[in-house]
Amino acid sequence: MTRKKTEGNITPYKFHLYVLRTIATPVPINTLFNVITRTISKALQCLRHLLFNVSNYELHCHLTGHQDAILCLAVSDTGLLLASRGFDGLRMWDICSQSQLEKPMQIQSIHDPITTVLWVTCKGDLQDTLCCGTGLSHLIVWRQRPNMVIEFDEIVSRHIGNGQEIMAISSDMESVAGVRIAVGTHNKQVQVWALDAGNQLSNIFSIELSTTMPWAVHFLGGDMAVFGMYNGNM
Repeated sequence: MTRKKTEGNITPYKFHLYVLRTIATPVPINTLFNVITRTISKALQCLRHLLFNVSNYELHCHLTGHQDAILCLAVSDTGLLLASRGFDGLRMWDICSQSQLEKPMQIQSIHDPITTVLWVTCKGDLQDTLCCGTGLSHLIVWRQRPNMVIEFDEIVSRHIGNGQEIMAISSDMESVAGVRIAVGTHNKQVQVWALDAGNQLSNIFSIELSTTMPWAVHFLGGDMAVFGMYNGNM
């Protein structure tokens, strides 16, 4: 964030996103061969860890576009796409081309800000999916179009609560029912939803916690871990 002072006036703040990348170090060829023999998705993840020394980073680029404070970030599983949410709304970026992507038409009100974001890659799906929670408890899902150009369509926009902010979101791709999406809301509720291949959203369960406001939620196999905002409960 920078602010320049000139004679007689002060220019507005400029907000930047800085992208760091690891500095490459060599690895033995037999190690690479063992990794490549695994499944493609696992191999890509392992290669990323093997090829790079995660303790060393260099500045890759900085992305400009936000006109107000940036509050949260989410990177896709492929490492190619970035979502950033600020006081001036949500933006999506292509990290390779260092360019901002066009957002799909949104159904929810502009007075209902996005408060949390999560990238999801469904089983057998080559397209990325972005899940968003809003301040007035809307769950929004954007899915990438199946073409060479990186474009998205809004496939779900559903009011899942009583107007309370969605504070946490998590996903589980191992469910036979489709992608499971868990959300935690400001009024102490934890909800789990299933998104199937036909883009239909169905509720699995909803529970209200007695004393804990969910700050973060996470799937642990068939269980859920919930982290409290004020009391540190789990």
